Amino acid sequence: MLILLSGDNEFERSRYANALVDEFVKKHGNLGVQKFSFPENSLPEVVDFVRNFSFFSPIKLCSFQGFDSATLGKSDLKDFLTLLELVKKDERNVILISATKLPAEFNALLSEASITKEFSVPESRSLVDFIQKEARRRGLSLTDSDASSMIESFGNDLTGMVNEIDRLSFSHENIQKDDYSGYELFSAISKLRYSKTRAEKMFYLEIIFSYLDADAGHAFNLLSATAPKSERAEDWYARFADYDVAVKSGNLNYEEVLLDFALK
Repeated sequence: MLILLSGDNEFERSRYANALVDEFVKKHGNLGVQKFSFPENSLPEVVDFVRNFSFFSPIKLCSFQGFDSATLGKSDLKDFLTLLELVKKDERNVILISATKLPAEFNALLSEASITKEFSVPESRSLVDFIQKEARRRGLSLTDSDASSMIESFGNDLTGMVNEIDRLSFSHENIQKDDYSGYELFSAISKLRYSKTRAEKMFYLEIIFSYLDADAGHAFNLLSATAPKSERAEDWYARFADYDVAVKSGNLNYEEVLLDFALK
């Protein structure tokens, strides 16, 4: 049995794939479930898993999430396709493949797979609706302006958006103030994070402190939580870890740390 998932919408694609795996585990247990990835795993490992059955795992699920055919040589790709041909009608084996784009060599399999599904990134209005729907699931309410700010920050990275919504939901009670929406703080933090000039950073820092009257520690935590795409994540998190050490050692406070960030 083959399941072929594709499309740029990695978040929805992964959520759907994980739901299928969860459903399989409910019915058959987790002993017969294995995640594979090339080149971390070799093709012989996959073949061994598919061929070897036991009393405790008479049905197996082999999952490839984030599949990239470029990690396979031509010979291995040909052998992998042969394996898929053998498995497609085998009810004892399920091979789930999830990829941004399936290779052209898979085209012949699409009509014979048990499940094929493509996940596209929503258009602008639908993307706003998606963000607001995910926020409602977490007990939050985001305006169109809030959602547009998130789109500006994350582009089509739906996983990044949902992670940011999760962070907002975890700190929901902390960011509510008497006379402003807590999500204006998120917008200002996002602008600060992606600002390229010192003047822009100082402008948004002034909004955060003077207009929104935000707690500096909370603003620091929101800012440090997500690295902008223009920087290596490791460098971003290391810089804020150093800032955190400076605060905890009493050398700086959070206001001074944020000012230092804006001036650099």
